[in-house]
Amino acid sequence: MPAPSFPSSLAVRIFVVFGAVSALFSAIVLWRLGDLREHELIRYQGCVEGSRRDCDPSLFWMIGGLPNPKGTGLQVAQNEDPNGKRVRRTSENAPLLTSLRPDGFEQQGQGYHVETGAKVTLLSTIEQAKRVEVRFAPTGTGESIVIQAMEPVKDKENTYNASFAWTETRSGDLEIRAYGESDTEQAALLIPITVTVAKTK
Repeated sequence: MPAPSFPSSLAVRIFVVFGAVSALFSAIVLWRLGDLREHELIRYQGCVEGSRRDCDPSLFWMIGGLPNPKGTGLQVAQNEDPNGKRVRRTSENAPLLTSLRPDGFEQQGQGYHVETGAKVTLLSTIEQAKRVEVRFAPTGTGESIVIQAMEPVKDKENTYNASFAWTETRSGDLEIRAYGESDTEQAALLIPITVTVAKTK
């Protein structure tokens, strides 16, 4: 009876190395796909909110069944203010922001400048709003951070204000966001802000 044959040790080593390389490659691909998926979800949310303009649908959007954000979310107004202010609304039924006075900021080109620690006051006229928030969107992050709620001004119809010390160290867009009868009915007024970190004494 012939003796049983076994694969050479070289072949076994090659097979083990190939398996290890394949497993490592699969792990890298899965990690990269997960990272890309997270990036695409952030980009999609920014497009829905109107804070981004790179809103061409991706394969991840189509696979995930996400609707095209064009025509939804906050739309950029055509008439931008010389000071960089932009108005966005979800629809004609959304609240209407007619003015914003940002005290404590210095006008700087197409936008404003503020130093950390400075006390700022925001006074805004908004019609048909149920609640209003002050938010901040740091440049290039896709984030939208709630700073605080704006309160109605007593005896001044459709007027809201907020006062606080500026603590954000990044530059970006200061946003006044107003909500209507439902949270899907939104309007936003944004101004670009450049931030300087105050020197410690």
